[in-house]
Amino acid sequence: MNMQTASKYHQYLIVTIFLAVLAALFLQQLAAVQAAVLLVLWLFNVFCCYKLGSSFGKPALLWALVGLLGFFILCIPQLLLIDFANKVFKAAGLKIGFLGGATRPL
Repeated sequence: MNMQTASKYHQYLIVTIFLAVLAALFLQQLAAVQAAVLLVLWLFNVFCCYKLGSSFGKPALLWALVGLLGFFILCIPQLLLIDFANKVFKAAGLKIGFLGGATRPL
């Protein structure tokens, strides 16, 4: 299990979900831009699901597939993966940042 890689993709996953919500809300008037931004965020989110799953030794292709579908069902699978990562980080004694990522407490 690679905690440093997991921490990085944990943070990326949280930020992509946050940015997707913001793009959906604030780019409604610019449909083409909104679609392009959401497509890029969706693809990067799938990649982050793959990398986060693989860093925990979970079946990475399964998490990538779940990431493909997750954007269409309110990111629930991504939130489950983030919750699992949070539990692993806390069990390892790491502190979780506001926008994700884990660090050693001072």
